Amino acid sequence: MYLLSQKVTSPTVDVEIYGWKIDVFSSIGVSLAFFLSSFLVHTPLSCISPYFDQIVAIILALGMMKEPIQMIGESFRSLMLLSPNEKEVANIKNISSSVLDNYPYDPVFYDITTTGRKMWISIYFTTRIDMMSYTELEVANRELKIALQKEYEDCFVELVPNVLANK
Repeated sequence: MYLLSQKVTSPTVDVEIYGWKIDVFSSIGVSLAFFLSSFLVHTPLSCISPYFDQIVAIILALGMMKEPIQMIGESFRSLMLLSPNEKEVANIKNISSSVLDNYPYDPVFYDITTTGRKMWISIYFTTRIDMMSYTELEVANRELKIALQKEYEDCFVELVPNVLANK
């Protein structure tokens, strides 16, 4: 399941894998606690022996707490239509600038929104020339979409001329 999830970005799969991690680690932890508590009975630590499995459970819970907090944060970002993290935004800007360098377009503003598994990328640009070819714009948009979809599976890309930026 973990190897298959590398190819698919789905919150449902992430939660399922997290559930499996909890099952595996809690089973191993409780087993270890059970056996270790029986060895602690005849040591100076015998006073914690009856509580050792609860101590291990608390340690496991604290160790596993990071993932659900991250999942909740990502879900909140998606729900509020916030832009992705800075690393992804920088990656999108790098990919798009490498494509747009071949055209007379200068990006002015990036509007990036994520909704669930879908990403919406609008790139507002100005031109270095007075006339703009619609065909060239469509070719640039298609090339940009192909380049970004290699990295981001479900993304919608649009190039938007920003005519007021030159004034």
